[in-house]
Amino acid sequence: MAPTEVPTKPPEIKEKVKVVILVGLGTGSAPEQMGPQEALAEEFNATHDDIEIEFLFVPYEESRDRYLAMLVGGTPPGLVGPVGVETHAEFFDTWADITPFIYGEKYDMSDFYGPTVELTQYPEKNLGLPLC
Repeated sequence: MAPTEVPTKPPEIKEKVKVVILVGLGTGSAPEQMGPQEALAEEFNATHDDIEIEFLFVPYEESRDRYLAMLVGGTPPGLVGPVGVETHAEFFDTWADITPFIYGEKYDMSDFYGPTVELTQYPEKNLGLPLC
């Protein structure tokens, strides 16, 4: 009988990843908008075992301070939106370039109306995807 092998390291435990989506720097935190977003989160979360989305709704008046506090505190949101051109400019240096994700996933940008795509594209980076 061969000796039993002892694992050299414990098995990898995969934890569910939570993606926080900060809503309030633009639109999205009005009561009539929150319900559909919550329904979207429920639908997404019910069909994904390894990732969970959570909308963090912050009133517009408090949203900039909250966003900056999250950045400084080392707990930035995974996503922010919806936002407009003014917010893009205000926090430009804090946004990540999503171009590698678009190309890496071979995401079909032709699903969106061209000018809405152009609103988030800058020479230095692409800041987001249109919502429609």
